[in-house]
Amino acid sequence: CGDVLDAPQPLTWTYVNTPAQLKAAVAASGGKPVVVDFTAQWCHYCKEYDKLTDTDPALNNALRQVVLLRVDLTHDPKRSDMRNAVGLKQERQPYFAFFSPSGALQLDLALDRWYGDGPKSAKRFLESLSAARAR
Repeated sequence: CGDVLDAPQPLTWTYVNTPAQLKAAVAASGGKPVVVDFTAQWCHYCKEYDKLTDTDPALNNALRQVVLLRVDLTHDPKRSDMRNAVGLKQERQPYFAFFSPSGALQLDLALDRWYGDGPKSAKRFLESLSAARAR
């Protein structure tokens, strides 16, 4: 008998607009892992991830247990100031950065592309999230 998961619910992402806000939000995570979504309205795969995080029960349940931050890059896709604020060099979307409960950036866990159909991408997302929690 498998685990019973709650039905997916809309996720609440906190938008951060400045490097100071981003750093402060990561620092104030209260011992929870942090996921930062660098997204843009014109990014097709960002929208695919939005659908996936809102509809995949396991992923949705897991994401409701962490701090969710979002950086909107619609009008300035590079936003090097925001990326540099947390130690990122990547300048593409989609991009999800993961921070451990202690606030350490986990570059090896980043999601920097769409990994295939929904189940493949959900599995990869859950693996990164699980690993970030354990660090």
